[in-house]
Amino acid sequence: MVAGCGYPLVINMMRFDPYTLLKDSQHRRVEYVRFSITDRCNYRCTYCMPATGLQFHHKADLLTYEEIVRLATIFISLGIRRVRLTGGEPLVRKHLAGELVAALSRLDGIEDLAMTTNGHLLNDYADVLYAAGLRRINVSVDTLDPARFSQITRGGNLTRVLSGIEKAKALGMIPLKINAVVVAGVNEFDPPSLIRYSAERGFILRLIEYMPIGVDDNWKTGFVSLQQIKQRLAESYEFDDCDPVVGGGPAHYLQLSPKNGSHEPVRVGFIAALSENFCAHCNRVRVTSDGRLRECLSREGFLSLRNLMRQGADDTEIGAAIRRALFMKVDGHSFGAEHGHVATLQTMSSIGG
Repeated sequence: MVAGCGYPLVINMMRFDPYTLLKDSQHRRVEYVRFSITDRCNYRCTYCMPATGLQFHHKADLLTYEEIVRLATIFISLGIRRVRLTGGEPLVRKHLAGELVAALSRLDGIEDLAMTTNGHLLNDYADVLYAAGLRRINVSVDTLDPARFSQITRGGNLTRVLSGIEKAKALGMIPLKINAVVVAGVNEFDPPSLIRYSAERGFILRLIEYMPIGVDDNWKTGFVSLQQIKQRLAESYEFDDCDPVVGGGPAHYLQLSPKNGSHEPVRVGFIAALSENFCAHCNRVRVTSDGRLRECLSREGFLSLRNLMRQGADDTEIGAAIRRALFMKVDGHSFGAEHGHVATLQTMSSIGG
């Protein structure tokens, strides 16, 4: 073990098979890694970051693009097939397309390379991202009301985001997903307009429960279960089960058809981390912008992959450390609607979603 990586020595006593594909102690197959490439963001969404911002990492603390590509290669050797780039807001980091996306798109073994963005810079960069090999994006759009959008994002420009989405669609970045975090008293009655918008453009909408990570004062009054949202939608829509869509995430997808026939059916994914705990089917792991492995969204993570690389560990040693870390993964998150507390002091922006 390389000294100083911050991981407890007790892991050497864990039993694991170094020759199988990547699994955790609950025998869940892990095939999806999310790299947060920066903790900075040009928005200050109320459910994600304090209005005053955060103490961001120094540039030297961030993983370099070369380090991210090296880690992606190691993860591929362990059976990872899906890679997603997140932030903060990934598009605020310079040279993303030419230096990182292009390198990742050339790696053998990645079946799905995607990115999550707030869309503010998408109109500027969609073409270079597509040319570099990015074919799929998720864009955060919590409401189609411009004033409410500005309120939620603390100054975001809805017109600019929607323009970027149209450009990405025209280039062929499909299936394009719209992410909406549902917050009580803010946008809880907005899903019908988002459903129509997605249906008219062939997008996939994903409704996400507000999770108690970081900005907990808002969460205490802002949580609304997706069960409640479904009950409201059932007044106007017929629900039918449908096959999962590309991406392999935790959403439960339903096809919603308007009872009045006002638009085409649309696939809607419901990500209910609290009211419908999906931990038993978790297939992902996260790497923070400063290189820490987060085995679970609700746990801070102890293993610094950045330190391992910078202290000279080879790929085999890093791969073994990742395996050991995943055997320390808990069977489920520690937050819930019934707990009402924050599982970690980190904000969602620094974790990468």
